[in-house]
Amino acid sequence: MNDIQRGIVEGKLFLYEKPEMLAIEDHFDLGVSPVDAPYANTRNARAIPLTQTEFSMAQNDYPIIFTDLKNPSPLAIVGLIEDDNLFLNEKDQWEPYAYQPAYLRAYPFAFARHGEDQMAVVIDRASSMVSDQAQYPFFDDKELSEHSKKMIDFAAKFVSERRRTEMFCEKLVELDLLTAQHVSHQTAPDAEPTVVANYVSINAEKLTALDKDTVYELHTSGMLAAMYAQINSTDNWNYLLQRRARKLAG
Repeated sequence: MNDIQRGIVEGKLFLYEKPEMLAIEDHFDLGVSPVDAPYANTRNARAIPLTQTEFSMAQNDYPIIFTDLKNPSPLAIVGLIEDDNLFLNEKDQWEPYAYQPAYLRAYPFAFARHGEDQMAVVIDRASSMVSDQAQYPFFDDKELSEHSKKMIDFAAKFVSERRRTEMFCEKLVELDLLTAQHVSHQTAPDAEPTVVANYVSINAEKLTALDKDTVYELHTSGMLAAMYAQINSTDNWNYLLQRRARKLAG
């Protein structure tokens, strides 16, 4: 741990209420234990960050969208209108057969920028999984425990995939493939449709119109499959509306 300096975590981490740099001086007696509702902190979330490699799995459950046209970042949509995660049950447990994004599976570990060119391991000290009676201590003697090493390795792979995803998003902007779209919902046969979500998506017509050399480049890089997975995922807006209707009906 000598290469990780203690200090202030710069910026904010989504869903991390009290991020602290993991340090033996502060967290030697702490660790993590499994809890019944590890994702209870997503109760009021409408979207969860995704990486490009997750599109093929996430497309089965969630609409995958991008944050904006100029600086896009992908998200899995889990809620509509109200700040209510439709994939949590009444016990704050994630739906068992729905894909769980890697951002959540890394929790309460993460990496955060520290200084100009350093990354530090961070834990959410406020997480219900973190305690001084932990099943998996953060440290074993003066070294990271094997469980911590595995979780940190997973978090590091997520950071690596985020960088790859940034390149993917830059390519979308370069090729001008993104467009603003919206989802409308009609509450009754004679009612006017109301817009329930505005979002950014890949334009299928623009993608189809690309020249063959560009398509080949996208195919060999793995980007093309991810692009079509994102487009296919937009069919899930209807399923999300159905989830919301069932929940409102009680």
